[in-house]
Amino acid sequence: MNFENKNIVSRASDTDIAVNMIYHCKKFAANVWMDVGTSARNDRRYINISAISMALGESLCNALPGFHAFTGSDYTPAFVQKGKIRPFAILEKDKPAQNAFAKMSREKLDNASVEALKFFTTRICGATATSKASLHQQRYSL
Repeated sequence: MNFENKNIVSRASDTDIAVNMIYHCKKFAANVWMDVGTSARNDRRYINISAISMALGESLCNALPGFHAFTGSDYTPAFVQKGKIRPFAILEKDKPAQNAFAKMSREKLDNASVEALKFFTTRICGATATSKASLHQQRYSL
């Protein structure tokens, strides 16, 4: 996206804000930027949220708020010692989980979405993509 001289800049340093900006940036006819860091520490920079949104694609952008809440945000605890990098790498390849996370903010989850999230959870807890272990079996093995 290149909207010439139209820019929206938000000054924040919180991941929750970045997630919401990435999710909503497609609604704006402008380049969306996040101003982070401080001048005092000389680490102030601008993050091009529009470019991130375009690189992720619509499916991942729609799934991002649900994924962020599920794996841990300021208001929910994260999966212990799982972080976000590995779960996000799994999410990138898991279309059913992307669809389920996108539904989380719009509607009640159907059984297929619940099963997709259970499978996603077993994957971030260490199960392989071909594992037939249930979520409870996987949790027990930890």
